[in-house]
Amino acid sequence: MWQKTPQGTTPVERVTPFQIVDVHTTPAQGGFPDPEDAADALSVQALDDFTNGRITASTVAVILRGLAHDWEQSQPEWQPQPWNPTLSFWVHGEDDLPGLEPNNFPDPPTQSNPRLDARPWRHLFPKNATTASPIRAWMTAFAARLRSNVETIRQVNEDFPEVARWRFYMDIEAFILWTGDKNGVKVPEFLAAQHANPNSIWNTWRVPGSAGWQPSASYPGTHGMTLAQLYAEAASAYGWPTNPMLAFDSQQRADAIHNRSYMVWWMSLWRNVHQAVLDNAVFEPLREVFEAPDLKCGNYESALFDGDIDSTGWHTYPGATNASDQLPRCRIDAQPAMVQPPLTRHNAAGSHFDIWAGHEEHFASVQSTTGLVSSPVLYPLREVQHTGNPAVTGHQQPNYYLPGSPPETILQTSTRLHRHAAESVINSFGGNRWQDLVPWVPQLATIPNDDYPEIDYYRGDPAGLRMLLAMLRAKNVPEIICWMPGNELWQARYWDDTRRMIRDVYSGEVESVKPIFGEAINEFDPLMLEYTLRMPSGGAYACEMEPLLYTSPGSPGQSGALTGIEVTFRFRPRTDYDPGVPTLSSSHIVHINVECAVRGANPGEEIEVGRVAALNQDNGSWTILHTTEGPTSYGFYTPDGSSRRSFIVPMNSNSSQPHMQFDSSDGSYVMVLRIVHHGAWAHPAGAASWDVSEFDLVQAIPILVPSGGMGEGEGASQGQSGDMDLDGEVGENDLAVFLAAWNNGQAGADLTLDEAVDETDLDVFIQSYLQSVP
Repeated sequence: MWQKTPQGTTPVERVTPFQIVDVHTTPAQGGFPDPEDAADALSVQALDDFTNGRITASTVAVILRGLAHDWEQSQPEWQPQPWNPTLSFWVHGEDDLPGLEPNNFPDPPTQSNPRLDARPWRHLFPKNATTASPIRAWMTAFAARLRSNVETIRQVNEDFPEVARWRFYMDIEAFILWTGDKNGVKVPEFLAAQHANPNSIWNTWRVPGSAGWQPSASYPGTHGMTLAQLYAEAASAYGWPTNPMLAFDSQQRADAIHNRSYMVWWMSLWRNVHQAVLDNAVFEPLREVFEAPDLKCGNYESALFDGDIDSTGWHTYPGATNASDQLPRCRIDAQPAMVQPPLTRHNAAGSHFDIWAGHEEHFASVQSTTGLVSSPVLYPLREVQHTGNPAVTGHQQPNYYLPGSPPETILQTSTRLHRHAAESVINSFGGNRWQDLVPWVPQLATIPNDDYPEIDYYRGDPAGLRMLLAMLRAKNVPEIICWMPGNELWQARYWDDTRRMIRDVYSGEVESVKPIFGEAINEFDPLMLEYTLRMPSGGAYACEMEPLLYTSPGSPGQSGALTGIEVTFRFRPRTDYDPGVPTLSSSHIVHINVECAVRGANPGEEIEVGRVAALNQDNGSWTILHTTEGPTSYGFYTPDGSSRRSFIVPMNSNSSQPHMQFDSSDGSYVMVLRIVHHGAWAHPAGAASWDVSEFDLVQAIPILVPSGGMGEGEGASQGQSGDMDLDGEVGENDLAVFLAAWNNGQAGADLTLDEAVDETDLDVFIQSYLQSVP
């Protein structure tokens, strides 16, 4: 999350601070557990930030730190802290199940069990799911005081944002089960043992979040379904035993084969309970008091997915012989509660999602939220989550975008999982929900922090965070929540490092895109290359082209095909921060991300290649870029003919490769790229090697190169003005391509770059051709 802006810094464009109030500790510890005191502290802080220009009328976002955590007896290092019991998710003592004591658990709390999983209050029926909820009472009082304070401020300063326009993002982590051990099975087993008693909790208490549920003054309640009804429904659908005592066995671990399907069901019920409590105790009081039914609010990790099968935008591994991009819309959990096998994530080795016993639904992977935003956690994978170990199956799979499908790098695996979560939110329930996605990401750290591997990982690999931010930009995500440790000594450094990277990722904008070879099927819009989104009709939001066909004297009776686009980027001035660093210079490189496809092709045909080139602004030639893997061309190896590649543009302003042109009118820089798809000489005359070229995304991100270089396959090959197909030389193919483009007046034949295709371009090509061909 963004902390309050560190002293002496100023937010930059698109980067704004959160307002945070600590509500779980005593005033002596810097907290404000009293709701009116918390509202007063927040009002004073927000007004100060507004007065000093740190926030504007549209940038107030609030996190109440510590609200509704299960702090008591949670982590050993938290125990000495003076937590506010009023704001615990479970009301300890009152929420204890009658007759269930810690010593009843298979592994009772001991010195060797520091997480104290044996807790009789960790179940589906917390007091905070009733109208008597202590958290609801606290939140109602807090919201009333905050609204009153803001209305008073606005009487003096009407530009101060009205509270109905604020955003409230929670960090409410309450866990019914920490691990997959035996203790996790004890509570459902204890309740199931009461199934023969018609007056028991199993048969009478209504489960929060179940169908038809409404909060009541106390349990058992009058609306919703009982555990007996929910279990009977699942048993009928999935062939489970009708006697629930045969389901749960606390003498085996929760992730043991016997317990596994039933515990998946139990955990799915818990997710609904968690969301019901959030809506009842947190979101609904805010909406009611502020009279804002559309108040933007959400919670850490809560996200709304519909679970329908969808194309993921990234090829996955559902079977050893069947590469696919079809998976349910869900979040694939990198760190599931149960460790062997994983509970709620893709199991590459087993080639399946964990499912209900005997059923084909991927139910365990679907989550929900009662807020108006979805906030999945997009933290980096650790090595064990990537490659696995004897106890945990890793997420790594083959990379279908490279020849031979080598194993993914940890960055590729992480990006694939993160993109799947983002697209699952956006595409669920009718789609086009990009504005509802507000994910949690870590900040960038350039100093060690071994206590927080989520932060320290990107210290050694900033490319990982850059790729994540670039992916979120391509999804048009309006906000992100950046997490970092609360140590004040680190905050300013993290803030500066992260905001620079965000500014870099967002500084290059697609100013224009035009076809140069082939016929455009749709009208081109620069936004088509900014975002990897879908059209309302469900199709890709992409530039589509039919190829230009050409013949060559060297290949009679056969035809080649070429499509290409030209993309112009503008990089805005970077002087709003870092005044001592040049805007763009030879110390920078530009990282290019491209996503594209050829439809109607035979995947993997080597004659189908793509190339990217940058315009040399001095002499009009095109510098062919190397992919980060090394070659100057890329293939289309996936089953649907899609490809994704990254390239590096060197910014050697003192050499023969000046790829930027400075615009003195606004202090910006301009870069021009060409992307071509080329298939030649293996098809009958008049036939293309593919039907349509699709260009989905082109991004350009300037990076200040550290000493020692990037180590990312940087490099480029100098081209020539007549190199039409960007293969590094001028020959008969280029002659055929040029003549076909020139005769059709296509922009690829405009070698003089004067926006006209005429005899001057013919002269330039002839000169280039004669210099290259003996």
